[in-house]
Amino acid sequence: MKAVTFSGDPVYFSKMRVLWLAVCAGFVCWAVGFSGPRVILVKPLEQGPPGRLELRVDKGCGGVYKFGERLQVEVRSERSGYLTLFDFAPDGKVYIIFPNQFHRDNYIEGGVWHRIPGSLYPFEFVAAPPGGEEILFAVVTERKIDFIPRHYYEFTTVFPELPKPAEEAAEEVARGLEVIPAGEWWAAAMCFLFTGEPPLTKGWGVFVGINKYEHSPYSWIRIDRHNYGLGDLTYCVADAQAMAAALAENFGRQRVLTDGEATLQGVREGFEWLSQAPEDATALFYFSGHGARVKDEDGDEKDGWDEGIVLYDRVLLLDDELAGLVASLRAGKVVLIVDSCHSGTIHRGIRTFHIRKEARPLFPPLEDGFLEDIVRAGTRAIRPKQIVALTACRPDEEAAESPELGHGVFTYFLLQGLKGPADLDGDGRITAQELYEFAAERIEGRFPQEPQLHDPVGRPIPLLEVR
Repeated sequence: MKAVTFSGDPVYFSKMRVLWLAVCAGFVCWAVGFSGPRVILVKPLEQGPPGRLELRVDKGCGGVYKFGERLQVEVRSERSGYLTLFDFAPDGKVYIIFPNQFHRDNYIEGGVWHRIPGSLYPFEFVAAPPGGEEILFAVVTERKIDFIPRHYYEFTTVFPELPKPAEEAAEEVARGLEVIPAGEWWAAAMCFLFTGEPPLTKGWGVFVGINKYEHSPYSWIRIDRHNYGLGDLTYCVADAQAMAAALAENFGRQRVLTDGEATLQGVREGFEWLSQAPEDATALFYFSGHGARVKDEDGDEKDGWDEGIVLYDRVLLLDDELAGLVASLRAGKVVLIVDSCHSGTIHRGIRTFHIRKEARPLFPPLEDGFLEDIVRAGTRAIRPKQIVALTACRPDEEAAESPELGHGVFTYFLLQGLKGPADLDGDGRITAQELYEFAAERIEGRFPQEPQLHDPVGRPIPLLEVR
């Protein structure tokens, strides 16, 4: 995209390149074992910065902007600090778009949304060639940190350019975060968007990851007139971002919703966008976060419980509603991947609601899984479709996340398989069924959870081509 500035002089254009990673500049290559700016910048997020920062664009991360469309970037930090916002270019260049020539002071107040450009800014962002995927990476630090030499902040251009190729610049940014002293506050976030047209692939995907829920660090969810705890998780955001990156080659149309973006409204809007996928496409919904359950009210659950996924605003998206959202999709193939559980626990690092020991008798073991009803509803819909669902564990088990792996256990082995080893028959493509088999085999006996596959049709659904 480009930045258009306004003054009494002729309009001045300053190229703000977009980072095209969907072929092999790192974004997709990660899926087959290579590195690049995308995977380098994910690492600080996986490590879990001490603070929280939200970054979004007005169409939502993963949104598509046609050439000539205007766009807005917004950030909100939980604490005040110094914001640096990076933009990576398709030609290997990297720009700092905040601070910039018009806003040299990059101090922002915490707790409020800051729009770039805002109404007082003398420029605007417009989608322009070259088209592709743009990666935005934002950092807020307690003290002012210069990620490029000081003299570049003299702003002889609108947006300073890092004097290194994209991959080296990403390494420099990551190193700059690594050397922040222990105990010193900082936060980081990533967002991407498409300009022009996204890659011409048959896959559309919505990826949801929630570490911190509304009113964190310890929230509550109402279940049958009782409050139960939702402790913060650590690796769900990294799970969603990594899965989106690993599947980008075949799922070029993506939306990634993390933390504050992953509200009930946000997920519904994600499915509304996903409903644009044509009949010959594959639609994928991935979720990493807390699960919960409530008493079944319509008699469609043999164990008497409706399961669901807990969204950022502590709303439970039940299997019944999710089944309706899936049934409304036009895509002929649907893949659901859920790394959460619904059994209830008193342990940390488990992706379900926390209950007190004395309350556990209120929650007997579940008998039917979260996605079973959704798969059945989708195959019986007015527009029947092939649905394959992968879940992290059996209904009465717990889905764990691992500090050693840096991900949810289930997601970690899915990611390992997508690097190539899950092509079990060697035909050059990884199917949803092969990916499940690869992950389940490596989890069995090592972790107290047993992944599940729901596949009533039995026809392979390709997820990724392996080169």
